[in-house]
Amino acid sequence: MGWPTKLAFAALTLFNLALVLCGAWLALWTPVLFERERPQDQVMVVAMAIGIVAFPVVALICAILPWLLLRVRWRGVAVATAILPVAIAVLFVAVGVVAGHLPT
Repeated sequence: MGWPTKLAFAALTLFNLALVLCGAWLALWTPVLFERERPQDQVMVVAMAIGIVAFPVVALICAILPWLLLRVRWRGVAVATAILPVAIAVLFVAVGVVAGHLPT
């Protein structure tokens, strides 16, 4: 494995750690989701809260795990693991943009 590959994994690791910090900040605000009492939205609110709280954990695991997978020479799995939080974050942003443009 050459230095460009290690540099790319280092950049992805730093980006994943930044996602951990952003996700942890969002996770601190999840109790606010439960302030409104509308029983018809409760399932969706709980699902969103679980996703928001689980994201920093997944991002942290995906920041550390690729380096261990590279040690055992599983390069493809390491790349997929490193890119997973980025893909989830892009999905979160896309859903937020679409939800922001829906009529109420």
